[in-house]
Amino acid sequence: MIAVEKIIVARLKARSFKHTVELLAYPDAGHACFGPPVPIDSERYGSLGDIGGTPAGNNAARAESWAKLLAFLDAALN
Repeated sequence: MIAVEKIIVARLKARSFKHTVELLAYPDAGHACFGPPVPIDSERYGSLGDIGGTPAGNNAARAESWAKLLAFLDAALN
């Protein structure tokens, strides 16, 4: 985990932020780790590692975090 992320979470908790805070950190994931997963046979797959992490690490993070995001939105909006 990057120190900045830890600082943000600590600051929110210290100020009694009223919403749930969950920091998602994934091994081998970089800046391309947000969004729906990309099929391995897609021409975009190889570029998932261009700005940090690896294509496989970013895609794994996308698969897990996208499902968590959809579950969060479903709970928050229903």
